[in-house]
Amino acid sequence: MTKKETSAEDLKDRVVLVLGYAKEQIREAYFKGKLNQLLADIQANQDVTAEGLAELEKILEEYQGQNKVVRTELAKKFSAEMGEEVKPPSVDELTGDDTDLTKWIADKDKVLEDVRGKMKAMRTRLAQPDFDIKELQDLAFELAFWRNWIVQDTIYKRQLWKQKLTRLIDDYEISRREAEDRSELTKEYRDYVMASEFQKSVEDLIISARKGYTE
Repeated sequence: MTKKETSAEDLKDRVVLVLGYAKEQIREAYFKGKLNQLLADIQANQDVTAEGLAELEKILEEYQGQNKVVRTELAKKFSAEMGEEVKPPSVDELTGDDTDLTKWIADKDKVLEDVRGKMKAMRTRLAQPDFDIKELQDLAFELAFWRNWIVQDTIYKRQLWKQKLTRLIDDYEISRREAEDRSELTKEYRDYVMASEFQKSVEDLIISARKGYTE
């Protein structure tokens, strides 16, 4: 630390230490870009307890909030001087308020429920000795009619996942790579992958049935 920076000796009689460091020292490390060094020093000197980590996280979130407020306000007038890029629109600004969305989701879910029910019934029918290939072909033609709803569901689920990804980047100021890795742990990503796989299974069934019809 430089002579102007606060030392632990100067602070030991007037502050409560967090993981062995004063709040003023943590503030200096955060705003001077030395947080990684501070964390390395902490872990080199002691085992980090859950209580200490929670307290440190609380303090850093406070500083993060202060930093975002100050920079946002100043960037309105001094973006060029600060080297700030124009902030892209938020998720809420991009998605807007679609009053027809609720009805569309209800209609879509009803179609998908019917499609899944028909495919489940067909799986049972395939195991029966009196099964006729024309039944599968008839189902495939029906599914082709409803395919647009299935594709739209996949697109919608992908949009929800992308919203989650964008929120992670905006809220936590992390890289896109890190946000993508973390977003794969979310329900939105799981729903998107399942919707994509369901669409593929429907399309495979349609293609197979059409091939059988032409042979």
